[in-house]
Amino acid sequence: MGIEWYDMIARRNGGYRSRAVYTVEGRSAEDRFEERLIQMLPRFQSVMDAGCGHGEFTLKMAKYARSIIGFDNSKELIKIA
Repeated sequence: MGIEWYDMIARRNGGYRSRAVYTVEGRSAEDRFEERLIQMLPRFQSVMDAGCGHGEFTLKMAKYARSIIGFDNSKELIKIA
């Protein structure tokens, strides 16, 4: 899939954000992943978020990293970031 396809998806979905309704029971896998990543980030001089999308997660992790760079194939999502 080309960059144009990712840009079309980004424009259509406003940055891959949705209005999905869901219930989380217990600790989510996402929370566990973030906790482990936060422990690991200080060990590295720099890290890369490949496919960072609109950058929300990259910015969230930036306070735990010495240096973090995010990139994405979608120009539209980079504009949002």
